[in-house]
Amino acid sequence: MTITKNAVVVGGSLAGLMHGIMLRDNGYSVTILEQEPSTHRQGLDAGIRVGPDFIQFMKQYDRVKREYGIMATHAHVLDKNETIKFKVPWNAALTSWGLVWSILRANFDGQSSEAVPNPPPLPKDAPEARYRSGARVTDVQELNEVIRIQFEDILNGETQVVEADIVIAADGSMSSVRKIVCPSISCEYAGYVTWRGTVPEYYVDKEAHGILGKNLTIHRMHCSHFVIYVIPTDEGQITPGKRLINWVWYHELPAGSADLKETMTDIHGKVHQGTVPRELIRPEVWAKQKALGISKTPACIAQLLERTKSPFVTKIYENTSPRAVFMHGKLVLVGDALVKTRPHSALSTNQAAYDCLALESVLKGRASMNQWESKVLGYGHRLFLWSRILGNFQQGYKLALLWSIWKYVVGFVGLKLGLLPWRSKME
Repeated sequence: MTITKNAVVVGGSLAGLMHGIMLRDNGYSVTILEQEPSTHRQGLDAGIRVGPDFIQFMKQYDRVKREYGIMATHAHVLDKNETIKFKVPWNAALTSWGLVWSILRANFDGQSSEAVPNPPPLPKDAPEARYRSGARVTDVQELNEVIRIQFEDILNGETQVVEADIVIAADGSMSSVRKIVCPSISCEYAGYVTWRGTVPEYYVDKEAHGILGKNLTIHRMHCSHFVIYVIPTDEGQITPGKRLINWVWYHELPAGSADLKETMTDIHGKVHQGTVPRELIRPEVWAKQKALGISKTPACIAQLLERTKSPFVTKIYENTSPRAVFMHGKLVLVGDALVKTRPHSALSTNQAAYDCLALESVLKGRASMNQWESKVLGYGHRLFLWSRILGNFQQGYKLALLWSIWKYVVGFVGLKLGLLPWRSKME
């Protein structure tokens, strides 16, 4: 008789779903605990880059088999007069967070959506896969051979408990699990925010689409820059003319400033520490930001700002954990819960896939948990430093750029020589 092991994944976003799928397909009964109460997550039409490890994950585990990426072949830098200052090869597939979430959710437990209306049936012999929405984790304890997870049902306030042989903390940069097992680690504000929005392709004129509709576009200003590219809709529309032009505006707002507080205060007067959702953005705040952008950008980008109906704003945080493994190898941090990078490398989703595929090797006996920890900490820290370099360069922070390059070189050499103590010893 085969005894099925139990896994709990804390966090039901992309990292959590990837790990849930991998664990279920490797014989674990999986429960995902997601704090958001909605059964369908809002992607806000946010764009993401499809990295090599995510592609490999999809090759191994995706049963939906639908298109989800739009290829870009070049990146170009645009000046205020719409002149292309330089252009470089940049081959990457770009997609939307919401579309990928729907595909992964269909693979995990067969949930249908507009993007995946007819999910493939789950294998008959597949272990149980449960997705619990509205479950806020409040405590995690090691009890002999298992981990006990306590969580609150945020809809009725009821406290519940579940036990697992392995726990995956995939609950993002503000990870509640990390706060329990590693309370000394906190996220640091990078000194700037991102304003984000999308405009349907058909809603921009031919001239603007000719500049923005094919490749990655960058426009740099003083302590600020735009990144623009085309993505599918969250519902999976990839037909040219029906897709979305996605823009991201990195804008400096110093910590503690009145402008930062004003920007992060919603229509109800609540000051948000992460994201102000599109439906809560104060009209006067967006009107002020939009006017600033229109005055500083070329006409094609100004047109996007004018025609964006529902933008949202997010503070940029970063953090690295010195450890990934806790409770004698039964609890691990992955994705943004382990290392939160600035978004400039656009590889956060790929990092989660990297962590997931590496953990698969542990489950199959090809690597130890200590080896996994060394691998994911090394990858995450390199990505962390590289994203800093990209951010400081694009924002025009010259001294910070030099310092971040130095840190990257020292970190790279240290990793090669095995001198840096990023790998912890198991208890």
